[in-house]
Amino acid sequence: MASGYRRQFLTIALCLLALGSSAARADSIGYQDVVELTAKSAALRVEHYHDWSDATRPARFKMMTSGEDPFSAANTFSTLRVLDNKSGAELFRRPVPALTYLWIDPASKYIVGVSQVKRDNPYHLVVFNKKGERLLERSLLGTKWPETFESVTNWIYWYKQPSPRIELVEGETTAVLSVEDRAGVMRSVEFALTRPKEVLSAAPVNP
Repeated sequence: MASGYRRQFLTIALCLLALGSSAARADSIGYQDVVELTAKSAALRVEHYHDWSDATRPARFKMMTSGEDPFSAANTFSTLRVLDNKSGAELFRRPVPALTYLWIDPASKYIVGVSQVKRDNPYHLVVFNKKGERLLERSLLGTKWPETFESVTNWIYWYKQPSPRIELVEGETTAVLSVEDRAGVMRSVEFALTRPKEVLSAAPVNP
């Protein structure tokens, strides 16, 4: 009889732990921050702005239900702006996903944006060159790396907080980008240094 009560107690405890774990990853309210980020190198100044407030909800809904393309001109709620750090001249401005960390390579040739925002945000890693050409976009949803997890609605926690180590090794036709994940492991992706115009003009496709 005692062993039966013990098994019943353990079953209830495990259920409560499971419920507690789920509740910890639930979101009490939808992400609605207005964010401004800045990164600088010797040659570049990079600025990012995104507005996930209620005011942009209809536009974000339209984006998510008509191709999930945050790089189109219809995206007026999240931008990446790159300027010459000395003259202040704007080099380019592009619509982008909501980003939460910016990085510029030591040679000031590439701009990397990463994101842990999940809500209305189909991409969590982007790379541009200093001419404004988009070289990479990647979704991290569903990633199964150790210590990486998603909340129900708002977040995907995949990179080391608050500032992941980022490296970019350039080859002749491709480059390898590595970003530190939450467990301290460098996760790498290779991308082409040039992309056909028809690829950039089409809606991006998540891998």
